[in-house]
Amino acid sequence: MRTLMLLFVLVLSNCFAFSQVSSGQYYSLYSKIESKDTVGLFSKICSLKKANPSSFYVLLAEGDYRLIQGKLKDALNSYSDAMANVESIDIDTLQALVNYKIGSLHYFNSSYPEALKYFNQASLIYNYNPKNYQQARLYLYMGNIQIDLSTSSQTIKSYRAALGFYKKQNDQTRVASIQNNIALAYIESSDFENAEKYLDSSLAIRKEKDDLIGVGQAYNNYGTMFFKMNEFQKALDFYKLGYENRITGKVGKGGTIESEINIGKSYFKLNDRENAIYWLEQALAEAKQISQINHQKRAAEYLKDLYFQSKNYAKAYELQALYYTINDSLYGMDKKIAVENLVLQNQFESKIRQDSINNFDRIKLETILSVEKEKRNTIFLFVLLGGIIFLSIFVFQLYKSNSNKKKANALILLQKDALGSKQKEIIDSIQYAKRIQESLLPTEKYIERNISRLKEVKKS
Repeated sequence: MRTLMLLFVLVLSNCFAFSQVSSGQYYSLYSKIESKDTVGLFSKICSLKKANPSSFYVLLAEGDYRLIQGKLKDALNSYSDAMANVESIDIDTLQALVNYKIGSLHYFNSSYPEALKYFNQASLIYNYNPKNYQQARLYLYMGNIQIDLSTSSQTIKSYRAALGFYKKQNDQTRVASIQNNIALAYIESSDFENAEKYLDSSLAIRKEKDDLIGVGQAYNNYGTMFFKMNEFQKALDFYKLGYENRITGKVGKGGTIESEINIGKSYFKLNDRENAIYWLEQALAEAKQISQINHQKRAAEYLKDLYFQSKNYAKAYELQALYYTINDSLYGMDKKIAVENLVLQNQFESKIRQDSINNFDRIKLETILSVEKEKRNTIFLFVLLGGIIFLSIFVFQLYKSNSNKKKANALILLQKDALGSKQKEIIDSIQYAKRIQESLLPTEKYIERNISRLKEVKKS
């Protein structure tokens, strides 16, 4: 009986057993990928994929690993497979997660409109209320794209969603950075009152943390705000403050060059050609040293006009030629990026088309799997019912056996009591007969005395 029960438990255990990778395992892998702790990680992902070839989380981890390695096509394939898998699961949060991942891939490939499309899909599910760092990063990326597209209202909405999350986490460094970006969006839309409010808050945090580079960036953005307000002297003062803090904080060359251009253009607006040329020439020379063509273009744009005003036409034409060469080069780079983005998009669409072509086969397979699942469920139900019936019979038999044993024990006790009574009755009867007999028969002394008398008579 015990053996049968053990077999029954094993059957039930096998029915419930399954092999999948959990969300906890995925986030453990993701944290290693994000921190670039990738020693032995790929082989682990491969072994998990071998054991779980269609696991949503394994495909997602594989895509993350490929993305951080810069293998965009491979990452796209993994994310696309995960997307197909999650559609069958039909869980909103997982669909949002895959949309965020695919959007990030396009974001890092500078395909911003395409990235924004996927981010928007994820955002509809997260509803501008991020619950974790990945969701908060989604809104940061959305804000960064939207600020480039000059959609200030959407930019602010996205940044505020991220800001709310980082405030809850008390991540002051990130809070200051986002407030700075929100201020830039307000500057873009000429809402200078709100821009100043967010810049003040950002600057206060950065000063408290003694973040000189951040302080320099904040002052630089104050300068941008006043420049747009046509208050060029105030703009110059803040640009210089920003430059000093950036130098002291040992910011990268790109930061100091940006400040030099801003100082130069402020002098240009203040009609101080000498200082304007000094700062802009310095910025141009440094930008050439590090091959920073965007900064070269900005410096050349102001310098060509300055030299024309100074009637130094040779220099003006030289800088104008540089400006248009860089502009054409950047246009060429834009075209190259656009072509790469188009190739990537074509690959993704090709994947979708292929999925559509195979959709009928997938439906057939899903139907077969559904039938098989129903069969397994039916078998499981019969096994479960059989087990319940078997267990019921076993319990009933056990109950019946115990009941019969109790009855037998009771009967034995009754028989024992009856036998004891009978035995007592017989013993009592024997004792009673013995007493009667003893009362009727002469005693031993009486017989001996009479025998003695007879003997005496015979002698006489």
